[in-house]
Amino acid sequence: MAQKLEKVEWVRKDGRKVERLEIRCDCGESLLCTGFTNTCECGLDYDMDGNKLADRSQWGEETGESINDILRIDADWD
Repeated sequence: MAQKLEKVEWVRKDGRKVERLEIRCDCGESLLCTGFTNTCECGLDYDMDGNKLADRSQWGEETGESINDILRIDADWD
């Protein structure tokens, strides 16, 4: 389980300042959770609250979504 470090001020593309969670990935690297899905360099994925997500091979299994549906870029998140 990722370690939640602190809230960090981050500037969105529209210039608005918001706070986002910084975590320490299971691999030891720090990661700022700025989007709906946040991927560490090691390949692990986390949600905005720092919770580790299931392996991508399982994504959409229950909902019928494709990987393209799940990974679409949504401007409201950044």
